[in-house]
This record gives sequence, structure tokens and C-alpha cells, in this order.
Amino acid sequence: MATQNGETLRRQQIQFSSDRVFRWKEAATPKDLLEKVKTRLQGLPIEVRTYGFSVALATLLREGRPESRAIADGLAEWLLDKSPLKCLDTSGSGTSGTRKPLELLRLVVAADRGTYAAVQTDAMGLCEQLKLLSAVVFSASKAMNGGSEKVS
Repeated sequence: MATQNGETLRRQQIQFSSDRVFRWKEAATPKDLLEKVKTRLQGLPIEVRTYGFSVALATLLREGRPESRAIADGLAEWLLDKSPLKCLDTSGSGTSGTRKPLELLRLVVAADRGTYAAVQTDAMGLCEQLKLLSAVVFSASKAMNGGSEKVS
């Protein structure tokens, strides 16, 4: 049964990641957002493993770049709203939009060890899917544009 639940979670992470990556590809500003997100995602899973999810999320928020913000927003949307695991208690938080990543950080830092580990595992799975799909979509877009740097 655990394998079936794990496969369902992975499929949902893939679907969410696909939706996010195509949203980044179509983003009007900055035009090269997908390329920058793809580059930033390259080291993120290792960063999460090495320093922990709370430090990796805080780093994304501190960087303040559009690609870092896009990734933090995606992680917050997944972990607070979309993940079927619902590891974090979001009752009463009532946050939306730009405050969501900050609320995620607050909840993760305050989480007990078991909850933190579950959130970190869920976040790592999502980061891996985002990394893979952003690389594939970026490469395919680049190939369709004759190898030029323009993605859209």
C-alpha cells in the first residue's frame, strides 16, 4: 500500500511541477525566467539535503531574485495547499500571495522533528521533479527555436 501511495504522490508532484514549469515558460517577465529557474534548481535538492529545507527556503527568500521567488512560491503552494500529505497545520494561517513562502518558513521552523522530516522529504521530491521537468522543457524549447537562447 505504501508503494501505491508513494506512486500517487509522485504523480501529483509531476503534474504540479509540469503546470509550474509551463507557467514559468510562458511568464512575460523576465522573459528568460525558465532558464534562470532551471539553473537555480540544479543545486537545490543537494542544498536541501545538506543544509535542510528551512535553510534552503530561507536562502531562496533572501536572494530576492525572480527565479528564487518563483521557486519559493511553488514550494509554498505545493506544501501548504496542494500536497496530499498535508504535513503542516495551516489552520488559522490565512495567508495568500506573497506571504505564503514566509508562512511556510514560519511553519517549518516551528515544526517538530517528525513533521519537519516529512515536509523536507515532500519538498525534496518536488524539487527533483521541478529540476527534471524544467531542464526538459527548456531544452525542448531551445531546440524548437533552432538552438537560440530565446526560450519563448
